Amino acid sequence: MEDVVTQGKPLIKEQEEVLCSKPSILALSDELDKLQQPLAIALFEDLQINDTSSQNPCHETETETKRNHPSPLVPLS
Repeated sequence: MEDVVTQGKPLIKEQEEVLCSKPSILALSDELDKLQQPLAIALFEDLQINDTSSQNPCHETETETKRNHPSPLVPLS
């Protein structure tokens, strides 16, 4: 589309809208790229923890511990 504009040819309304939204789409794509590695690492670690806990049924995750053993209520003064 950018080539069409540089050639002086007109764009239809939908093409103009897409061309105007390009900077936003590029920014979102960059943000997703930045999140990809940390999310992949977190998922890998979570899968390892789940694999370990399934191999050792006595092992409780922190969330399971909190759910199974809630902290006692402390009276407010």
